[in-house]
Amino acid sequence: MHKGYNIERLDRLHDIIENIHESIYELIQQVVLMNLQFDSKENCRCAKELLKMGKNAPWFLSMEYVQRVRTVWADSAVKMCFKRSNEFQLIDSAKYFLDRIEKISMPGYIPSNSDILNCRKRTTGIQEVSFHIKLPKSLGGGSQEFRMFDVGGQRSHRTKWMQVFEGIEAVLFMIACGSFDQMLREDPKQNRLVEAFELFRGVWHNRFLAETGLIVFLNKQDILEQKILSGKSIKDYFPEYEEYVKATDSDNLCDELTRTRCFIKSKLIDITNETPRRTSLLAQRKRTCYYHFTVATDTNNNLVN
Repeated sequence: MHKGYNIERLDRLHDIIENIHESIYELIQQVVLMNLQFDSKENCRCAKELLKMGKNAPWFLSMEYVQRVRTVWADSAVKMCFKRSNEFQLIDSAKYFLDRIEKISMPGYIPSNSDILNCRKRTTGIQEVSFHIKLPKSLGGGSQEFRMFDVGGQRSHRTKWMQVFEGIEAVLFMIACGSFDQMLREDPKQNRLVEAFELFRGVWHNRFLAETGLIVFLNKQDILEQKILSGKSIKDYFPEYEEYVKATDSDNLCDELTRTRCFIKSKLIDITNETPRRTSLLAQRKRTCYYHFTVATDTNNNLVN
């Protein structure tokens, strides 16, 4: 491996440690709030020591810290709490990193592609990334530079979006399909998927984006599948789902995952078919929205041919 390549990867190590600490800290707090009991006094002691550290993650993974995390993560009360993680704010990669903490703590560890893709770091402000993609001969060959602006999706950051609207060619709108049973971090009473639909409506009808292409990534299909296989159903949060199934798959030809993700897509399509809020020449133009079912952590799912 090239030295610079390894250094670049090691720069993400502390982000990974923060993911580990945030996950175990939140799980311990929820065990207490749910009045669950740890399996033993030793497990309880380890949990208390981790709580004493506060929310700030350690700068390195000591043997003592790793052992405490492993002990607590193996506790049945914590496992029970994890199964109810839709009831509180827990990052999607919690299990991924808690299962791998021993490997991550080993001397010489360098984050893998999978580790980096699973690492969560909230976008704050506006981040710009430039890259080049080779063009096929049918498009003249050579390469094309792309400039992408990653904007924070939290409510407090949305007022900043207007800063990058001018001159953009396309909007990539990400929806976390697996969040249908979760609430917003900033508003515990608002369903995340409902919020995503409302946000999409605002983007689709925005007059400054009337001529901008829109590509929707219906993301986190892996998490959606896991939840459905565990027995959860989107109908508990979207009662209209049952009517949708009756109208589109009355013969039960599709599996539950296919029906669910197509239902989510249909909600977006319904929004694009709404009457424009403003009447103008731009509003009369036919627009197209492109939809893709994605798993962001699967590199094969996101290859550009």
